[in-house]
Amino acid sequence: MAGDGGPDGPGAKGGWRRTGSLDEFLAAAGPFLRSRPALHTVALTVTDGLVRRGLDLYGDEPPRFGWHEAPGEVPAALLWTPPFAPMLIGGDEAAARGLARVLAEAGGPAPG
Repeated sequence: MAGDGGPDGPGAKGGWRRTGSLDEFLAAAGPFLRSRPALHTVALTVTDGLVRRGLDLYGDEPPRFGWHEAPGEVPAALLWTPPFAPMLIGGDEAAARGLARVLAEAGGPAPG
């Protein structure tokens, strides 16, 4: 998964886009997260903390963000704030498998 200018190079892989930019992530996946605030409370709280206190809130390793693109919608998102495990928000089994493949190819852990 790669967002334009993101840490993993240009383009999208398997419908997933990844970026190190919180602004890019919130522009793409923010409406999806806000569409069901009770269900997405953790992701909304974490991203709010990152906006308010900076990307180093959880440590020296920068957070990573991603979203799954489907025609006309963003049905899933990735929030990864090391040292914590990646968090898959929403999506179906195919999106989860695609994310696991992309993370494995990038040398990262699969979301658990």
